[in-house]
Amino acid sequence: MADKEPVFKLVPLSCILPSRHQPRTVFGEEGIGLLSQSIKKNGIESPFKVREVPVPNPLPEGVAPFEDKCYEQLYGGRRFIAAKKAGVEKVWVIVVKVDNEKEAAMSSYTENTMREELPPLDEAAFFKHLKDLDPDLTSEQLAIDTNNSAGYVSQSLSFNEFSGPVKEKFRRLNFSRSHILELMRLPSDELKLKAAEEISARGLSVQSTRQLVDKMIGKPEQAGQPHRQASKGMGDGVHIAKSGKKIHIEYNGPADTPADTIAKAIIEEHQKWQAEQNKPKPDPKARKAQIAQVNQFNKQMAALAKGDYLGYVTAQQPELWVPEIKRIIPILIQGLSDPKLTEEQRANNNLQIQKLQAKLNELQKNQAPSGVGNEAGENKQSDSGGSYSVKLPIPKELSSKCEAEIAGLEKKYAEAQTPEEKAAQKAALMQARINYNNLRKDFDAPPIDYPDIP
Repeated sequence: MADKEPVFKLVPLSCILPSRHQPRTVFGEEGIGLLSQSIKKNGIESPFKVREVPVPNPLPEGVAPFEDKCYEQLYGGRRFIAAKKAGVEKVWVIVVKVDNEKEAAMSSYTENTMREELPPLDEAAFFKHLKDLDPDLTSEQLAIDTNNSAGYVSQSLSFNEFSGPVKEKFRRLNFSRSHILELMRLPSDELKLKAAEEISARGLSVQSTRQLVDKMIGKPEQAGQPHRQASKGMGDGVHIAKSGKKIHIEYNGPADTPADTIAKAIIEEHQKWQAEQNKPKPDPKARKAQIAQVNQFNKQMAALAKGDYLGYVTAQQPELWVPEIKRIIPILIQGLSDPKLTEEQRANNNLQIQKLQAKLNELQKNQAPSGVGNEAGENKQSDSGGSYSVKLPIPKELSSKCEAEIAGLEKKYAEAQTPEEKAAQKAALMQARINYNNLRKDFDAPPIDYPDIP
């Protein structure tokens, strides 16, 4: 859809807001510092992916709208922080439209998990955030959207039940997911916090943490490898252990618990385990395709940041090259009339038009049936999508501006009094005429045969 096409532009960094869906709560200071130094030295190679958002009221500190607009960062969280630290004033952005808040949130999640895994509690909070955005979102669908197993998602969501002090402690000590899963077995915050301190002080592995937790909950050592624990409605009363071909069941709960209740709990736990094993696992091919898509997008954005429109086109699927070139060439031509363009930018745009034209001619020559051509040797645009030409009429605004500039210089030359003034105005007038004729060559306009300057 046309209204979904991205827009590439240069904006002040101060008009960009950080993502409201950023899942990562802590960015390494050392990494941000190194990235900031790199930005100071080399600049920012890839533009930020943003979306337009309403101007907030009141404005956050340091935020200033640009052209009465503000933007929210979707991709590039680390670069955004590092750019602010480096004192960058203006950045290139690619402005996209998203259908809903969930899509915006998933953009941020995808970028974060491409580089490195999210901390377990950050990921847990993000999964809950997605369910808050879409109340109808099931854990199974959430697992598909994030390319995880349903069991992984369910475990992560349960991390949100920790109290504030426990979450803060686990985050500060940077516990792994496996450590947190072991600590979940402790029944109180007091025991969780006590165990966390001991794990940190002794640098305990996951296996040692499991043994520590077993000891704290009074679980006896067993000869065999623990297999499953059936605990629904009975705390830690039932334990199952496997040793060789034998399965040992130990019950430490209340003496008056009916045997059928114990058996039912064991069966239910086994059924849960079986259901978990039968659930589809994440598709590595889907993950690989997702990574390839992000890499392709980054290549396109890097090309745009350098003003390399042909590179932007060829970073896409080959079947899109011809329609993309046909879309971009008229935009570049129309943009030549923009008074804000510097001479360097105007020259680059002319060069890009020529490169795109040459590539289009090459592609269409390879696609055209033998014997089909144009006697005059020129490409013409056709409704059938065949050959194409960039020889469009020169924009009226652009020609009027150049002609007004030349008329003004002619007047200044006529009014010049001294020989020095005459010589300076004559040189300026001659250059303006040359520039205008060179510009006309890029369009379907013949050069103007100006009279000699006396």
